[in-house]
Amino acid sequence: TVDADEKAMQIQFARLCVLYDDLQLEFAAANEDALPMLDKSGRDNRRFYFVRRTLGTLMEIRGAIAVLERNATFRARKAKWPDGARDGWDKAAAFFTANHAFLKNWRNDVGGHFLDASAEFAIDNIEDDTVGVIELYRRGNGADVRMKFAFGLVAVALIKQRDATVHTPEAFMMEAFRFLVDAVGHAVNAVQILTLTELLDRFK
Repeated sequence: TVDADEKAMQIQFARLCVLYDDLQLEFAAANEDALPMLDKSGRDNRRFYFVRRTLGTLMEIRGAIAVLERNATFRARKAKWPDGARDGWDKAAAFFTANHAFLKNWRNDVGGHFLDASAEFAIDNIEDDTVGVIELYRRGNGADVRMKFAFGLVAVALIKQRDATVHTPEAFMMEAFRFLVDAVGHAVNAVQILTLTELLDRFK
């Protein structure tokens, strides 16, 4: 019989395996220059969508790491890891602890869902001279619609966490996307460390 701590640890291992694969797919799709099947509403719409999904997955990874850090069985196993692996994991855990509030707020603004507060912020702050496009396509007796302007609303909502006394919108976005790249790097590193220290032997 597996004890409760061991089972709880295994659950987070399973979560991280799935979330790692999600993250790789989402971040790759956000960075890809062209994905014709997904770019029918525009490249920016597709990229922003996968950035939003990346934020949601990063929050889930942060949560799984935090649960493991509180797990006595995991802590005992981690203490036996090589120094480099333990240091890499601890850096990732510290990064997500230090940046939890920003990541959570940014995820809540745009990550996966587009809630009332974000929509209100977008329509209140979008520039008056912004140009948007809706495309209509005939389909048999009906029509299809592409909301090509939608990425403009998301782009405005992405800066909802900006402190206007500190950053211009452009500077905030540069810093926020640097944070995103760093967060993805820490998440990938943490799961790869976990794979080498805890998972790989189970597949031999």
